[in-house]
Amino acid sequence: SAKKQVGDVTYDLIPKGEIKQQVKALKEPLGEIDTMLRTINQIRSIYKGISPGVGGLANWLSYIPGTDASDVEKLIKALQGNIAFKKLADMKASSPTGGALGAISERELSLLESNLGSIDPSLSFFLFKQNIDEIENIVSRAKEGIKEQIQSVETPKNFQPIQSQENLLEIKSQEEWKKLKSGQKYIFNGVTGTKK
Repeated sequence: SAKKQVGDVTYDLIPKGEIKQQVKALKEPLGEIDTMLRTINQIRSIYKGISPGVGGLANWLSYIPGTDASDVEKLIKALQGNIAFKKLADMKASSPTGGALGAISERELSLLESNLGSIDPSLSFFLFKQNIDEIENIVSRAKEGIKEQIQSVETPKNFQPIQSQENLLEIKSQEEWKKLKSGQKYIFNGVTGTKK
């Protein structure tokens, strides 16, 4: 792969194709995350008119007109069937540091999974709302982490250091090169090499 010398460090140029692949993999869960966030907003728009007095009631859906109540149930199923969680879990598992999801802990991913499993309209309205808020919070943070990672991959740093050059002699002429011992690393006009 292409290399570039900056000072006493050799850099490996990341091929554009590789950057595109990384970005494509990172962008993969974003569609599902956006769908999830839209679904949460749709559920919220239906229940926003509910009186706070309903907070502890388990049959809060009965306070919502018929079609809206059945819409809430459909939206909950859509939210639970969304594959964003699986993609986030895979993304976390595929990188030892968590990669783009470094900020999201294993515990939070488990919390997301259990919240998704327990958004049930038979819960009290207060608990239902709390679960929805927690799902939104974790998923929004994951989205931000992924966007930051995409930006960091796309930002034209272009190179990543692969080695620092220890025992590197800077030479200025062919004569100096001839005097080098075999195996000596050198730099000449920005190009590194090892004397044969």
